Amino acid sequence: MRFARRPRAGGASRYGECSACRQMSERVPYADQQDENVDVAHERTRSDVARAFAERVMRLNEERQDNFREAAMHAFDEAKERFRSDDRELPAHGADPLFDAMTAVVDQLESSPEALRAACEEVAARA
Repeated sequence: MRFARRPRAGGASRYGECSACRQMSERVPYADQQDENVDVAHERTRSDVARAFAERVMRLNEERQDNFREAAMHAFDEAKERFRSDDRELPAHGADPLFDAMTAVVDQLESSPEALRAACEEVAARA
């Protein structure tokens, strides 16, 4: 025989916290959890995608949150899908200078902010 459950007092959830407490404890998401790659998804050409990627990484580089490298890799993963050919292959090294410049940005993620900015500016100049 099952007993009927009594309603919880004060609007508390089953886990003992009220909805007001959940709202107060919300945190600002990290850079890689924000949905800012939408601009990359809506771009039409490869050069626009590369330019949007470079701008996103430059913004991340200026903010330098704890996990900006993960956010930049996420942006690269989103952008590189637009560079796949009809047979779903990425361009070979040297075949597409714009894609090579984007991979150079990824290579510079572990370097200084100035070197990363220069790599992003190179992508923007080629796009």
